[in-house]
Amino acid sequence: NLKGYGLLLNSYYYSVFDFAKTNVSQFKLMNNSSSLNLQMYFGNTPVDIVGSYYQSTGHYTLPKPWVFGVWAAASVDFLSNKTAEEINYSVLKKCRENRIPMSATMAEDWYFTFLKFPPLDAWELNRDEYPDYEKMIDDQHKMGVKHISYYLPYFAEGSAFAESKVFDEGRKLELFTKNKKGEPYLFDYFAWEEAQLDVTNPKAVEWFQTKFYTQSEKWGN
Repeated sequence: NLKGYGLLLNSYYYSVFDFAKTNVSQFKLMNNSSSLNLQMYFGNTPVDIVGSYYQSTGHYTLPKPWVFGVWAAASVDFLSNKTAEEINYSVLKKCRENRIPMSATMAEDWYFTFLKFPPLDAWELNRDEYPDYEKMIDDQHKMGVKHISYYLPYFAEGSAFAESKVFDEGRKLELFTKNKKGEPYLFDYFAWEEAQLDVTNPKAVEWFQTKFYTQSEKWGN
């Protein structure tokens, strides 16, 4: 507010903000929570107010220069006759030969087959699509390019043709958000059902980081 204050509603619940639309002299806030957590920040200018908020939340680290560069799509889909690895190499070659700026490849890969539709979020490296993944990453790094892999942040329950070992492990360890019955809360995603990691559970976060991020680092990603 230009009068010298800022307001932060610290809540994940559904909220409605009415910035003087109903009444030009009033600001209204509705928050569907049993408790209200508001924080006020004061300053002489909007920059000062935002600065006060910034000081309370902590400082961020400036990302590496490549983050602000051009990211090129290098993704495979079920219509492609090439492997994901071949597509990555072809995108890198085309950009470098034509002097097209590129600091990273973004691979959002989807694999559809007749016996594995819908695809499962296996969270595992597909050696059919990336037979020499480690060398590919090394070659990209030598060319000054980073590799970004896409991870769907959910866990598929499974299908009639395939089971998800990752889902079974997460369910056994009770790492997913739950419904009223205490079972993993499943929601429809495209043509299959998914569960979501309970990020409020420290054990779930540790499991996720150790099982997937650590493995990704081993691959050199």
